[in-house]
Amino acid sequence: MKASQIGKNHSDSNEFTELFNSSFSTINETTSGQKVKGIITSISSDTTLVDINGKSEAFLMTAEIKTKDGYAYKTGDSADFYIAETSPKGIFLTQKIGKGYMSPSLFSIAYREGIPVYGTVDAEVKGGYRISVGSQSAFCPFSQIDMKKTDSVYTGKSFYFLINELTSSNIIVSRRSLLEAKQSLAIEKLKTEISEGKIVSGRITRKADFGIFIDIGGIEALIPKSELSFSRFTTIDAFHETDLVTAKILSVDWQNRKLSASLKQALDNPWKKITGFQKGGVYPARISNIIKHGAFAEISEGIEGFIHISKLSYTKKVNKVEDILSIGDKVNVSIEEIDEAAKKISLSLENGESDPWKDCDVASKTETAVIESVSSSGLSVRLSSGMEGFVPKSQLSKKGDIFKDYTKDSEIKIFITEADNSKRRFIGSEKELELIEERREVEKYITEKEEASSSASLASLLGDKLKDFAK
Repeated sequence: MKASQIGKNHSDSNEFTELFNSSFSTINETTSGQKVKGIITSISSDTTLVDINGKSEAFLMTAEIKTKDGYAYKTGDSADFYIAETSPKGIFLTQKIGKGYMSPSLFSIAYREGIPVYGTVDAEVKGGYRISVGSQSAFCPFSQIDMKKTDSVYTGKSFYFLINELTSSNIIVSRRSLLEAKQSLAIEKLKTEISEGKIVSGRITRKADFGIFIDIGGIEALIPKSELSFSRFTTIDAFHETDLVTAKILSVDWQNRKLSASLKQALDNPWKKITGFQKGGVYPARISNIIKHGAFAEISEGIEGFIHISKLSYTKKVNKVEDILSIGDKVNVSIEEIDEAAKKISLSLENGESDPWKDCDVASKTETAVIESVSSSGLSVRLSSGMEGFVPKSQLSKKGDIFKDYTKDSEIKIFITEADNSKRRFIGSEKELELIEERREVEKYITEKEEASSSASLASLLGDKLKDFAK
């Protein structure tokens, strides 16, 4: 029986067990390969006795029904079995061809009737894998171990196989044939159940650099890396094979048997939690991305805000974001604005510096500033407190080449003519300071002159009085 025939003859089955069970031919009552119902009458460490239809007793290897917690059945339980061999020694049963008692005649029946056999991958050999089926050794080509090439490790694992070739010297098996048959059956069923937008559950079958694959009723769906989580910090390593996950179907291509899904779109939008954050509040965050003009910080899974480069320090100019932050850094941030409709948050970095603009007035004061940059329009300067401002070219006292007369990191003495705390900027003037100092000098001169004149008048008056007194 070919793999294509299996799919046609078992359209209501999704599991290998059903393919296995329904493939047996109903031969004579005690013929190898026959499916029979039996009642377990006794269980020992090696052999289990089974009453077949109340007519005869057969033997089952106890290892077949042994589990890590004991046995799959107890005395008196009824189950389905298959006749592995009939001989003068008795009737031998199995539930899985290849796992229990195995006879040469059973191999022939499995090959002729297209019955899946149970085998373990022993080792990788030239051209494929060596498979143990009962006490027999079989060969599975690389191309027949799976439907497509993967990085999976097969050695040591057990699967069902279809016997493709059976001779006195060779047994060639294929797992791919069964997988394709199973997938065909699954697709026919899933076509009536799966559509775009559907929420489904599936177990992780394998992982790749670009995402993970989950099994949805017999067919794999790809969940791209970008659809694993709302958080940029969720990695593929956080997921494990056989984990059960819930996902939303994004696209369906039955012709090419390709499905894509999303884990994050099956969850509530994280912005529903934004009410837990308030403007002005300080919150722990993690730097998720860095660009030229600032950094993105995640304050909750899937909720990010932006820190402009100008908000990285209150007291110094930051030329490169990387000089202050690195991706993955855990920091504290203050929320400056929340635009819920646009899903945007403006943040500032809380680094222990006090805000010099808070409750501070520098207007109409003389200050010494450090030149941070020189341009054709003027100077960007910063006070020792950290306040940043600008001195227009028209307010500079030197009239030559601004780039030669003023240099970065040098000091300049200015008078603050304007200060806007809300915009965190001030305007300084070198000319205004010179005028103020000139006025001070003039006033000082006038005051000194008046005092000198007043002193001279008083001396003259006293002299006259002394003269009169002498007379």
